[in-house]
Amino acid sequence: MCAQLLASMWNMVCDIEKYQRFMETGVYAGAYRRSHRKCIQNDDVRRILEEYVQDYAMLSLGIESDKDERGAQLIKQHQETISCIFDNVLVSYQWRSDDCEFYTKLLLSPTIDVNDALVLISAITLSTINYFDFFKFKTLLNVFIKSSGEELRQRALVGWVMAIKDDICELFPVRKELERVMHSDDVMFELHELQKQIYFCAEAEKDNEEIAKEIMPNLMKNNNLRMTRLGIEEKEEDHLQDILHPDADEKNMEAVEKSFKQMLDMQKRGSDIYFGGFSQMKRFPFFNDLCNWFMPFYKEHPALREVYKKGSKIVDTLLGNGPFCDSDKYSLAIAIDTLIDKIPSDYREMMEGGQITPLASDLLEQDSAAFVRRIYLQNLYRFFRLHYDRAEFTDIFNVNTEGYGFFIGRISPYMYLEKCRQLLIGLARFFIKHGDYFHADEILDMIYSEDDIECIKLHVTVMLHLGNFDEAIKDIESVIEEHTGDEQLLNIAAEVYFKAGKPSIAAQLYQRLRENHPDSKKYLFNNAASLVEAGDIQNALPLLAELDFKYPDDVAIMRTRAWACLRQGKAIEAESLYNRIMKIGGIVSEDYLNLGYALWFQNDINAAVDMLCNYLMKNIEKIDLLTIFDRDRVILEENGIKKSDIFLMNDLVNNK
Repeated sequence: MCAQLLASMWNMVCDIEKYQRFMETGVYAGAYRRSHRKCIQNDDVRRILEEYVQDYAMLSLGIESDKDERGAQLIKQHQETISCIFDNVLVSYQWRSDDCEFYTKLLLSPTIDVNDALVLISAITLSTINYFDFFKFKTLLNVFIKSSGEELRQRALVGWVMAIKDDICELFPVRKELERVMHSDDVMFELHELQKQIYFCAEAEKDNEEIAKEIMPNLMKNNNLRMTRLGIEEKEEDHLQDILHPDADEKNMEAVEKSFKQMLDMQKRGSDIYFGGFSQMKRFPFFNDLCNWFMPFYKEHPALREVYKKGSKIVDTLLGNGPFCDSDKYSLAIAIDTLIDKIPSDYREMMEGGQITPLASDLLEQDSAAFVRRIYLQNLYRFFRLHYDRAEFTDIFNVNTEGYGFFIGRISPYMYLEKCRQLLIGLARFFIKHGDYFHADEILDMIYSEDDIECIKLHVTVMLHLGNFDEAIKDIESVIEEHTGDEQLLNIAAEVYFKAGKPSIAAQLYQRLRENHPDSKKYLFNNAASLVEAGDIQNALPLLAELDFKYPDDVAIMRTRAWACLRQGKAIEAESLYNRIMKIGGIVSEDYLNLGYALWFQNDINAAVDMLCNYLMKNIEKIDLLTIFDRDRVILEENGIKKSDIFLMNDLVNNK
């Protein structure tokens, strides 16, 4: 009874807040005004959508001379109507059970156009993302369960998943509804894949930066076109360059191919490689209509009529092969309308003949659930990043620490966690691979078990990167005795102990690993580094000498050996090693500091001051040299440096 009362209060509060927004400015106010110009009830919605399908079918069967014109007029009127219905659903008050029943039947009905159903699912999704509406959520879940069309299913999936909120859902029978799907292995797999795809979408801006800095400069430098105020022109051939650099064309082609391969590799990783380019094309008047952001691409859209009259072959060629989302297809088609007359005739012929095409996607079948879902998510991403009123909506692509985009955390209370343990472990690995240790930790906390060694190893890895060494050591100590032969565990444990300030234990573990892999450079080096850190220089130096002999140009080995020499008081040998590092060109700021120490220990004060000055200059942040000396006071004292010497050196460097 209490839950029902709270649920009713929630619905009332949502309706009041919506009404307040209708009276203000922004997307809600605009949608409210537009939708209320035509007061469309549920029965009117069904009748209008069904009549459109019937009228269009009858018109297509006719033989009248003005059939095309009448068809275009019919589509234009319907586009205006569906936009109004979209607005009406978006700003609708909290639904009742009869609304849920009506829209479930409508969206699954074969008597309405599938594009209309897809757009309405997006409207329901936007509406309930901001204000959780149980019956809108249930409608989306019903469509997901009952629809046989993959596009409907995937839009509905994204909708009901993103509708779920942490606390509010407990007021409604959400758990009972989710029982219908949470037992399904297929649904669990789709949720697992959806979470990864949302993450990839959220990384689009970072990927765009990589493309802009590392890939596009090569493509622009090596193409044979230039932009002028009159359009696109081919560059004239430079015969002198052909004589001076006969292999230049081949090298340019190799550079272009390499750049394209980089983009394809990014696409294979799941990156949204087209976002950056198309983000500049969302200011067309077409996108002033909220509905158009979610409209599936169809050639007959009123906004595309002119471009298809001018160059339908070019548009079909460019859009037919590229894995563009619907929003980008509209952007490209509208952009072509403004550029088509400026494209050189020979390039235009090549486009019409299909010889110039965008990067094709051979990664996913275009009718597969994964592909359909990815395309829809890219549509949504463009809206949530580029629409001028995007701030009015909950950002479903925010995957930061407390971001809404990490939906697995919200729906986990409704999942059979043991049943999908392996999928969640795979998802934790995914986040670890991408450096998102916070969300990996959240997932592992859901399924943590002392009996699951894989889970524990992942948890140790996460704790290591989050700097929680005590928790990591606690995990290790609980399992290491039972899994002494697990080399992966030993390796992780050694790294944890080393970074936790227990290098002696790390050295012992690396020694055990070396016994199984005597030729491993990694284990030999880590063993030596651990011994140096533990102060066991006598046992470390022979290992470092062996490494230096086998890998004479390895800067990391030289650096560790040089530090070991300093610890042992062999300043001359350390100086020689640091000079070798400088000669190779692998020097870092700390090398200047340590070389300064080596010179200081030899009483070469002027040279030491120069090196310490270099150290300060190489660091971007301001450094207090006395703090550094205090950090390294043990090695300074071991080499006879007194407190008065430290203050004197600090003054000499600061006055240099």
